Amino acid sequence: MKSLFAVIFILTILFSGVSKTFAQDYIPIFSQDYSSRLSFESDPMTFLLKGYSFHLRYQPMFEQRLLIGGGTYALDLPPQYVNLNSLNRDEGWDVRIRSAYIITGEFYAKKANWGWFIGEQIGFQSFKVTTEREVSGSASFNNILFLTYAGYSWHPYKGSFYFKPWIGLGYTDKVDGVNKVGSMKYNIAPLFPFLTFHAGYTF
Repeated sequence: MKSLFAVIFILTILFSGVSKTFAQDYIPIFSQDYSSRLSFESDPMTFLLKGYSFHLRYQPMFEQRLLIGGGTYALDLPPQYVNLNSLNRDEGWDVRIRSAYIITGEFYAKKANWGWFIGEQIGFQSFKVTTEREVSGSASFNNILFLTYAGYSWHPYKGSFYFKPWIGLGYTDKVDGVNKVGSMKYNIAPLFPFLTFHAGYTF
């Protein structure tokens, strides 16, 4: 947990530096024509974790600071993340989000998909868990997710391509299924921190 907070602290400092660096020569590539825009994003980390991540963001016409959208993803949760919950720590859990579907809304301080933003996600996640302490068997259950997050959309070349690091705090609860394997129970913590980044392109 201490290492997670340290990473969040470092990223906050980096974000502040990025915003100061680009504030003076901030030149949006899009004129104020009030037209709609479509962006595609992905989380590269999910592919390293044997999963995928595909997201669409839409800037509605006449909305200069709002993005709405949806997405889907899957991944194997790394042990460090599973161990953030002390009740699951060192219990030998292998946890996979088999599929997830979310809808999102993001509000930007200056211009949609440029600079600082806050966002909200509502989603549905399907889990499969196993543990090395039980020789056979697995459990599957479904969660509902509410996640509030904040980040920075950085266009390194002032063009359509961008990076979007963000951090958030989510609430989750089981809606159906079983989270026990034999005598072992996988604990579903209601609150959890999250840290990642997206890479995207606006058309």
